[in-house]
Amino acid sequence: MKNLRTLVVFLCLFIASGSALADAQRDKEREDVISYHFRYGIGAVSISDIEASMKHINEETLKMKEPAVAIGYLERFAADYERESGHMALPDVAPSNGIKVAVIGSGPAGLSFAGDMAKRGFEVYVFEALHEIGGVLKYGIPEFRLPNKIVDVEIDNLRRIGVHFQTDTIVGKTISIEELKEKGFKGIFVGSGAGLPNFMGIPGENAINILSSNEYLTRVNLMDAANPETDTPIIMGKKVLVIGGGNTAMDSCRTAKRLGADVTLVYRRSEAEMPARLEEVKHAKEEGINFLTLHNP
Repeated sequence: MKNLRTLVVFLCLFIASGSALADAQRDKEREDVISYHFRYGIGAVSISDIEASMKHINEETLKMKEPAVAIGYLERFAADYERESGHMALPDVAPSNGIKVAVIGSGPAGLSFAGDMAKRGFEVYVFEALHEIGGVLKYGIPEFRLPNKIVDVEIDNLRRIGVHFQTDTIVGKTISIEELKEKGFKGIFVGSGAGLPNFMGIPGENAINILSSNEYLTRVNLMDAANPETDTPIIMGKKVLVIGGGNTAMDSCRTAKRLGADVTLVYRRSEAEMPARLEEVKHAKEEGINFLTLHNP
């Protein structure tokens, strides 16, 4: 299995993408590299090293003018193959050095850092404000894009190499930084996320049934709000407007569509200027999302 990982790393480095890549494709590759790092967050792949190598090879060596290789799919195949084989390999872990490290937040950054530190012999504790470990991987990305069972496998692997997790803990309220220091923590990594929604400042945006995508996706993905029997269900609109053209907007559109709504996406610029990945736009269209571009509330 280590040979398979090595093969994928070499593929990442040596058949990356040509200089003619569109901005959207470069964004996709960057996200793929980040997801690769988390997928093997307990491994030894460095995001910055891969990106630097890609840039160097593309600009100085290959000078390719062909479309990019779908590296993300190769990475996913390698990870899926290993996971489904039932024989996932764990990285070598250095002997304990007795140093305690706290990680605030259990999203991709926190989990990757926790794995790296555990490999180096640190005693790592991850503190999560919510009741589920995974951060945006659980509450921000719909199940149809990233199944929770895949995230749970990675979290379980971190537990197996010694990472401790504590949920329902808000550092700064439930426990303070000073208390962490008193408990012997010598280092604190803050990976609390940057998911604050950006509202438009227009009349009516605080009305009932007007939600930010952050709240909408969190309630559906993490709180089972699509189930009318839950404590805080969302109202299932028959017609839904999603304002925006990024990946989060696409996730919201496709989620609402799965809940039975007639969904229209409204974006102030042209479709070609949408910041969402081309693949996400394609999937949204295939699923019947209506696009209303060059419009803005």
